Amino acid sequence: MIRIKDESQLLASFRETDQAQVQIPPALTFPLALKDYLAWTEPSGHRVYLVFSEIQSGNPMGVVFQRTKGAAETPASMCQWCHSVRSGSAVSLMTTDAGPNRRVGLYLCSGLNCKENALSPPGVNDFAESVSGQDKVDRIVRRMNEFAKQNLF
Repeated sequence: MIRIKDESQLLASFRETDQAQVQIPPALTFPLALKDYLAWTEPSGHRVYLVFSEIQSGNPMGVVFQRTKGAAETPASMCQWCHSVRSGSAVSLMTTDAGPNRRVGLYLCSGLNCKENALSPPGVNDFAESVSGQDKVDRIVRRMNEFAKQNLF
């Protein structure tokens, strides 16, 4: 569980180079108690923000993604974190700065609603698994950690 007491602590979870880009939603109230992760999209829909718990320390980590909007007719794509298969713009290329001259990206659920997908019954194109919904959510958070450690922090 992540406890974030105020807006300044939330901003501090993002890398210093990303903090100026963060737009905290006005409806967000503090203190926050996050079980798995928090994701929100800025009003323009261009950026998606993610805050999750670093597995070893329990500290919050934040990532600012830029969402590449594809055409609504895009064939089905699979989210690299929750492995849900969706068509149209439900899965998008999400990129973030990994350094001064390097960007990295993943195909992810456009609103980072991976948790909802993991806890819902599998869709027509999804693989049925015999693990619990919470185990799927834990696996998503592990993938978030792996991505951040390998590419950003």
